[in-house]
Amino acid sequence: MNLLIILFVLGVVLPFIGLYKIFEKAGYKGYLAFVPIKNYLIWLKIIGKPSWWIVFLVIPFINMIALL
Repeated sequence: MNLLIILFVLGVVLPFIGLYKIFEKAGYKGYLAFVPIKNYLIWLKIIGKPSWWIVFLVIPFINMIALL
């Protein structure tokens, strides 16, 4: 049971830590990685995609392709 909790926490926390570091290296404030929607808009700016691509995030399977 404890191992499952540890794996769950790592699966949730590690991506946010990575996104925090990416935002800081790109010149944005790291805490914006934790703000829903805003973090996707900044991520799209960092990877050079137009901000209207946020619409793709609500379409199943397309969202995985849009964030690649």
